[in-house]
Amino acid sequence: MSDQPSGGRGRAILGFSVGAAFLAFALRGVPFDELRGAVARLDAATLAAVAGLTLLQQLFRTWRQALLLEPIAPGISFRQQLLMFQLGFLGIAILPARLGEIVRPAMLRRRQGLPLSRGIGFVVAERMLDIIVVLAALAFTLERADAGTAAGEIVLELRPLMIPGLVGAASALVIAIWWGEPMTRRWLVPERGRIREALADFVGTLSVLRSVPRLVAGGALSAAHFACMAFSVSFVAEALGLGDAIGPVESLGVLCLTMIGLALPAPPGQIGVFEGSVVAGLSVFGVSGDQRALALAFALVVHWWPLAVHAGATALLVGWHREETRGLFGELRTASEPPEEPGNGSLGPRTQD
Repeated sequence: MSDQPSGGRGRAILGFSVGAAFLAFALRGVPFDELRGAVARLDAATLAAVAGLTLLQQLFRTWRQALLLEPIAPGISFRQQLLMFQLGFLGIAILPARLGEIVRPAMLRRRQGLPLSRGIGFVVAERMLDIIVVLAALAFTLERADAGTAAGEIVLELRPLMIPGLVGAASALVIAIWWGEPMTRRWLVPERGRIREALADFVGTLSVLRSVPRLVAGGALSAAHFACMAFSVSFVAEALGLGDAIGPVESLGVLCLTMIGLALPAPPGQIGVFEGSVVAGLSVFGVSGDQRALALAFALVVHWWPLAVHAGATALLVGWHREETRGLFGELRTASEPPEEPGNGSLGPRTQD
C-alpha cells in the first residue's frame, strides 16, 4: 500500500522537474517588458478567430469520437458525445502524464456499462489516428525547417525517418484491427485469466473498427481538426509579427513538434512543457535569438487561450446538464471498481430500483 503513494509522489516530482526545465528554457533570455509588449500586439479579432477555430476543431473531434464509438457503444446522442468529449479533453489538458485519457473510458464504463479495457481500446485507436496524421504532417512540414539553425539542422536530418514511422504506425493500427484477435487467441497464455481477458477485450474493441470507410473518415476528421489548429496558430503568429516565418504550414509543424514534447511527464496543465515545446518548435523554423520574447508570447497565447475557451465551453455544457454530470468526478475516482449494474444506454445518472 505504501508503494502507490510513493510512486505517485515520484511521478509528480518527475513531472514538475521536467516542467521546470522546459519553462526555464522558454524563459531564458526573455526581457519581461518585451514579453508584455508582444502580448499587447494581440487584437480582439485574432482572439475571436482562434476561439472560433478552437470550437470548430472540438466539433470535428467530437464527430470523430462518435464515429469510432458507434460500433462499440451505439446509441449515444451527439449532445452526450459532446459533453463526454469536452470533459475528457479538459481532463487531458489539466491532469499530468495524460491521466485525463481515462476520463472518457471511465464515463463509458459507469454510464454505459462498457468495460474499461474496451473504452481504452477506443482511445488507443483515436490516438493511433492522431499519430499517423502527426507523422504525415511532419514529413511534409519539416521540409520548411531552417537549416541555418542548430534545431533546424537536426530536424532535417531526422526528417527521412518520418515516412518509415508513418508506415509503421499505419501498419500497427491495421494489424491490431484486422489480425489482433487471432494473434491474441494464439499467443496469450490461457492460465493468466484476468490479464488475458482484459487484453482480449481490448483487442476485440479494435476489431469492431474493422471498416475501411470508418477509418478513412476518422483519419479525415483528424486531419480537419489539425488544420483548424494550424490556422488558429498561424493567426497568432501573424498578429505577433512572426507571419513571415510561421505560416499555416510551419504552424502545423510547430503543433506536431509540440505534441511530441507533450508525451513527456508534465505537471498539471502541462505548465512549462507546453511552452518549452512550442519555443523549441519555433526555433526549428528560424524563430530564435532576438525574437525569444515573441516566441514565448506566442507559446503562452497558443497554450492558454484555447484552453480557456475550451474550459468556458465545458463549464456551459456542465451547467446545462447538471443532472448528467452530478457525481461524475466521484465516479471517476472509483473507476477501477466494477459497475453495480448494467448501463441504461444513457450518459445520464442511473436510477435506483
